[in-house]
Amino acid sequence: MAYFKYIPYLFLLITLLFIIEAVSKYNEGSDPLPYILLAVCGVAMFFVRRNSYKRYQEPKK
Repeated sequence: MAYFKYIPYLFLLITLLFIIEAVSKYNEGSDPLPYILLAVCGVAMFFVRRNSYKRYQEPKK
């Protein structure tokens, strides 16, 4: 299950896309708040997934 190691970085990539979209919406004069909130959720999911992967690799002794 090596792909669990790379899933958190997928969330960072998606977060980057949401940030780019938020900046473009802001420049258009639209409301970027939904994209900003999704970017914050993406960063949170990065840390949650990374910590769960570490916990999976090092079970309790």
